[in-house]
Amino acid sequence: MIQLQLGEATTGVGASVILQGGEAAQLTGGDVDIISGYSAATTSGSITIETANSGTCGASGSILLQTGTGYEGNSGWVNISTGCAAGTPGSIVVSVGDSDSSSGGGDIILTAGFSTAS
Repeated sequence: MIQLQLGEATTGVGASVILQGGEAAQLTGGDVDIISGYSAATTSGSITIETANSGTCGASGSILLQTGTGYEGNSGWVNISTGCAAGTPGSIVVSVGDSDSSSGGGDIILTAGFSTAS
């Protein structure tokens, strides 16, 4: 097991972790792959990406899944899919948390891009 844990901050802001692929001046920059463990006999490992709960006077952190801008070409794409299965394939669930306030729960907003070309 490899565990990377940064120290706690008793005052101020906790430390950050950045996983970044290498930069390239001429060709494609380096990739960052996060792949769970394989099992020859049973279930492969899971990958969990989540923010921690907030303190008593704050909000939990956000998760941003975004590609970069393509300045002279296309931007990257985001693919959310389940794998094929001999049995039942996995589901994709998009949900918003409940609220204890009168403002109600959050929204799910799906927006398609537009073209500025004429």
